[in-house]
Amino acid sequence: MTKHNTVTIATQKTAAFSAEQKKFRRLSEQISQEKNLAKEWLDHIERYKQLYAVKLQPLILKYNALQSSMVYLLDTYCDNTIFSAVERKKILNIILIMAENISAIDDKAKDIYHKRSSKDYNASPKMAGENYNINADEIDPVEQNLHHINHAAKNTKTQLSMNQSLKDVYRQLVKISHPDTEMDNTKHVQKTELMQQINTAYKKSDLLTLLQIQSNAAQTCQSNLKTQRPNKIKQYNIILAQQLEEMRSEINHIREDFTAKVNMPPNKAKTPKSILYSLNNDISHIKLQTKILSDDLKLFQNKQIFKLFLKTQKKL
Repeated sequence: MTKHNTVTIATQKTAAFSAEQKKFRRLSEQISQEKNLAKEWLDHIERYKQLYAVKLQPLILKYNALQSSMVYLLDTYCDNTIFSAVERKKILNIILIMAENISAIDDKAKDIYHKRSSKDYNASPKMAGENYNINADEIDPVEQNLHHINHAAKNTKTQLSMNQSLKDVYRQLVKISHPDTEMDNTKHVQKTELMQQINTAYKKSDLLTLLQIQSNAAQTCQSNLKTQRPNKIKQYNIILAQQLEEMRSEINHIREDFTAKVNMPPNKAKTPKSILYSLNNDISHIKLQTKILSDDLKLFQNKQIFKLFLKTQKKL
């Protein structure tokens, strides 16, 4: 009987990561996710601008042109005795509301508005028919001013916070990247080029680029994490934690700046995808409103049909 010798192969047990090493890996992953999110916001905002210019803006121009045509038509009806006094009062209300909406872009409509608003038909403009989707809600001037003041204060506070973050990151990068601290010629040249990038980004107030450079500097130890001294990793974690907070602050700034410029409610801009969803809804809505107004304009050329329409408008 042959005796077999058992061979035991010793396997080297991989040492577990320390708490600081785990924290470093976690912060690095979170920063990577935030960087992707920031890029996603910028990409979607650029896409929003393109779609707005190509799809929504032409629809708005078309809708405004139709409103102008409607105002011109109704202006000819306003003094026509084929319409009763009650009907002419309703016509006047529609004219005042529609002409006011487009007076900033249509001088003729503006003149009609001023001409008609001075006439006394015992009428004050109310909300027009739902067919035109015109908002004529009265806004309290005091509340409106308070809203503008609060909005301006919020923007100022956000900008001050961003400026401070920009300075903090810049100072940290100068400390670790200044070429005068490097004796090796090759590394001196590399750091000189890096400082040029840092200074350019700082002059442009480009916090995202500074954070990217900072992240690259901090994560150079990711590949040899095990060989780093605990105190060194702890220092990196402090930088990464601050960078993560600043990255999130920058993303909020991007979102708030965008919503303020396009006058979009914050609840419609919770994610990058949501701003395109909101834009597509606006495009669909104005397409429908444009079709309705276009059809009505054709029908209302017939005065008898328009008289029937006026009978349905009880709120005018």
